[in-house]
Amino acid sequence: MDLQCSILTIILALILQLHITATWLFDCKRIGFGYYTIQKNCILENVFISNETTLYRVFFPPVDLEINYGSIRNFDRHVASRMSNKTKRITVTHSEVEKFFLRDILEYAEIIHNKISAVEFDSAGELVVWMLRLNYNQLRDASFVSEIRTLVILGLSNNLISSVDWNTFAKLDRLKSLDLGGNLIVEIDCRGQSYLPSLRRLILAENRFQH
Repeated sequence: MDLQCSILTIILALILQLHITATWLFDCKRIGFGYYTIQKNCILENVFISNETTLYRVFFPPVDLEINYGSIRNFDRHVASRMSNKTKRITVTHSEVEKFFLRDILEYAEIIHNKISAVEFDSAGELVVWMLRLNYNQLRDASFVSEIRTLVILGLSNNLISSVDWNTFAKLDRLKSLDLGGNLIVEIDCRGQSYLPSLRRLILAENRFQH
């Protein structure tokens, strides 16, 4: 009986060890702490994810994430679903992201210096994101934000947007900061009764306005 117990204990220990070492695909390079030294965010570097990458059920640590450098061209629903429900903030820079799936758990998303041409989500009504920064990407259209009513800060600077319909922002009555600088905007269509009651900061510099 003692031998069986010992063997069982060893097996359980091995299973636990495998579980711990295989929970996340990528280790934190740096860790940020909050009160009482509780881990608050994880900085990951050189993250490479392709269609051939085997994804665990949850392979990102259950904290706020900062991903710097690497290649995650298709940050789709499949990859986004591997984030823990405890992750409320995510930053992704210099990772060649072309498509990004915005999960409804995120309150803050900063996906900058990538190659994003499309942003997807299940339902705008379920999103809780209040800060969305997609600066330095390859977006050509801003209409995807039209139903995200939770937005307070929106950054779309340094993309490839050439025209803007002001009615796109008509329902964003919480929006306080809108950055459209550094695009290719020639004109803004202001027809209609769109009014942003909370807007305090509007950046349109470095575009191609003719008048």
